[in-house]
Amino acid sequence: MNNAECDRVPSPGERPEESRFWERYWEALRRRGVKPGIERWYELHCVRFIRWLKPRRLREAVAKDVTEWLRLMAGQPDSGVWKLRQAEKALRVLFQDVLGMNWSVPWPVGVFGDPEPGWLREHEMDQKGADDGQPLVDQRVVRQRFATELERTVRALRVMHYSYRTEESWASSNMRSGRGSCQWC
Repeated sequence: MNNAECDRVPSPGERPEESRFWERYWEALRRRGVKPGIERWYELHCVRFIRWLKPRRLREAVAKDVTEWLRLMAGQPDSGVWKLRQAEKALRVLFQDVLGMNWSVPWPVGVFGDPEPGWLREHEMDQKGADDGQPLVDQRVVRQRFATELERTVRALRVMHYSYRTEESWASSNMRSGRGSCQWC
């Protein structure tokens, strides 16, 4: 492989065999039609999975590990459906094209097959939220967890004679970020 085909820059201290492994991975991504410049994000998903899998080796991973890791990832507040799909595709290329794992062909239903698993659909609905596009899960969790702080903050905003829309906007913003209190309370 010549350098014109691969613009991957090895990490500082990366061993040569590790560098060759990731170059092969990037080639597999390109064969699958991943756009140039996006490869590093796919590699990052794989690196995070490998770190999560430790102390076991990558070749010891099974479909259940992939499913569990994707479910853990879905539980993170910053994980959009697009990110889950990207991570799933990253691992699919890793296990099918680079490692050639027997269990990965066909890609196991229950990770992201047709039909999609229920937990992904639920996560996607949570991300879309209600008609206003706001996430539902975060709001429910924040309302339950920070009920007294939110009420105290709303009272403080009302005392300072802020409009109802300001109060509504502030509460919605803080629920999306996961904070339940403000600087005045």
